[in-house]
Amino acid sequence: FWSVISIHLLVWESIENGHCGVYGIYGQIFSFYIAVCTGFIPMILMTSFSILLIKNLNSVRLQIVPMNNNNGRLNRRDVSFIKLILVEVVVYIICTILYPPVTIYSQVTSYMVPNKTAERKQIESFITFITMSLLLYLNYNTTFYIHFITSRAFRQEVKQLFLKYTRRSQKNAIKHQNGLKTINTVPERQQLQRTTTI
Repeated sequence: FWSVISIHLLVWESIENGHCGVYGIYGQIFSFYIAVCTGFIPMILMTSFSILLIKNLNSVRLQIVPMNNNNGRLNRRDVSFIKLILVEVVVYIICTILYPPVTIYSQVTSYMVPNKTAERKQIESFITFITMSLLLYLNYNTTFYIHFITSRAFRQEVKQLFLKYTRRSQKNAIKHQNGLKTINTVPERQQLQRTTTI
């Protein structure tokens, strides 16, 4: 879906002053398109679906009457799931909230203020790096850590996987050492046989 929507970049992207990008009227339209498609729509959808999910879990919990009569308490798994969803949404919003305004600002000021000072260009370049590179990619790299911190079941799975891997590597190391010992003992036996026959 997203690859089809972004196919227009193959036609309209160009190189100016040694930099590849979108320029002119299309650049301004593209900055608004990016702001809406990567900033506002995902934030609104993630927040809305998280709220709907929490309401749905609460309504399902109220419809099912458990045998032990713990109506007031959420299931531990549901609490963990809600915590995971909320933390993911908050991290996404923190990492992408500055992306749309910076994109729009850089496009608008590139035409309204054509002669920027070197200091202003450096400041804008630094802010662009923080918002468009560091924070945006940090969002995708934090998923493992979010799951690891918020979910006990995920921590246990990672621990079991880690223990399984370390045990396997230890077994392989022991097999390798035993193989080296047998290789080293064969020449010693052959040498002993030669000396006894002489």
